[in-house]
Amino acid sequence: MNKQEIIEMIQKTESATFRIDGLGETTIATKELKFLIEAREKQIPKSVIWTPSHQSYFSAGDEAEPLCPSCGDVLEDDQRICLECYQILKWEGKE
Repeated sequence: MNKQEIIEMIQKTESATFRIDGLGETTIATKELKFLIEAREKQIPKSVIWTPSHQSYFSAGDEAEPLCPSCGDVLEDDQRICLECYQILKWEGKE
């Protein structure tokens, strides 16, 4: 079963029960599980998107604006985490 199949299965169920060695069984609601998956995916650095400034309301000049790849929020130079959605950011050539 691949990652996409697991996500689709989770979306079709209301809860899932997991057995963890040494900890017993635990039941997690699908809503909580989706939140955990999204939170985990935000820990994986994503490359900053660069948009020409003339396409951005916030532009003050002719330079491109750095945007969060997950939510599209305007970023400060070298910002490591988006303050809007908490996505970890990867600046090309800086990692």
